[in-house]
This record gives sequence, structure tokens and C-alpha cells, in this order.
Amino acid sequence: MKIGKVTRTTIDPYPALRVEIDGKDALFSPLDLKRTLLDEYGIVYLGPDFEKDHKVILPADSSDSRSTMTLQGFTSDLTLVGIIRDWLRDLDNAK
Repeated sequence: MKIGKVTRTTIDPYPALRVEIDGKDALFSPLDLKRTLLDEYGIVYLGPDFEKDHKVILPADSSDSRSTMTLQGFTSDLTLVGIIRDWLRDLDNAK
């Protein structure tokens, strides 16, 4: 995964983060982010434009009867996850 320009912006007046990934723009909003997946598994959804090329496989977990799951359009890229976590922390601190 190649991460390019990262831009903090707003969309109708909500904060957003635009990240160039593999030459395409991914747009993140704190309203749309799956925070549980980010916090528990360190993964983020990139958007429908990335479903063909990016996926995360979550292993089965017998403690909650979950079978193996393949999540299309998600990534566990540590750099991107760190960028998003830093951005969310900054938003939380600005409240």
C-alpha cells in the first residue's frame, strides 16, 4: 500500500481526512469509521473503490463463536491505522 498526501478537511461541517492510497483518494469521517474494528483489530475500511484490491482476514474466534471473516476494502496497514488514530485523538482533544 502506497500512502500519498494526507489532508485534514471538513465536509458539511464535519471533520474529514482525505488520504491518497495507491493513487486513489480515500475519505474518512469520524461518523462513518467502524471504531470497534479500529480499536479491537487495528483495521479500517478504505471505501468501495478499494474492495477489489484490499482485504483483511479475521481469524475464527471460538470464544465468541465467530468463524473466519474476510472483510473486503479493509486494511491493517500500520502507517494508515496510525494516521487515523492520531487524527481521531486530535479531534477528541479538540472537544
